[in-house]
Amino acid sequence: MSRVLCQSLLLAGAVSSAIALHVVAATKGFHGFSWWPLLPPLLAYGLAPLPLYLFLAARSAADNVFDDEAKAATVQHWAEFTGAGLLTLVLGLPLVLWHAGSMDGGGAALTLGGIALTALSAGLGVLFSRLEDSDSWGG
Repeated sequence: MSRVLCQSLLLAGAVSSAIALHVVAATKGFHGFSWWPLLPPLLAYGLAPLPLYLFLAARSAADNVFDDEAKAATVQHWAEFTGAGLLTLVLGLPLVLWHAGSMDGGGAALTLGGIALTALSAGLGVLFSRLEDSDSWGG
């Protein structure tokens, strides 16, 4: 098989496994199906474009309303702040829900495992795209 096909199958399998972990975490509640374990990944997938948009808006400061360097730096700091806040929320929310008794420990662990597998998939996607550009490991 070609390398691109193997990389695509690996990424598809990792993303599918992450989604399956989230669904299993939702069905593994105290009283059957619970929506609480699905809240962190839905927040992550829904709000993830916001820090990226702010970062890209700060990068292209000459082409938009942020023509001043200080304004562009402020927007970049807001992008970093929202990214860090979103990461803290997504990683901390399953633990808070477990501590509050809204979900059990297994559901929290499966949710965190699904988030970790999603992050691994994104990292592998970046690695594979860089390998495709340079055809070497060092760049």
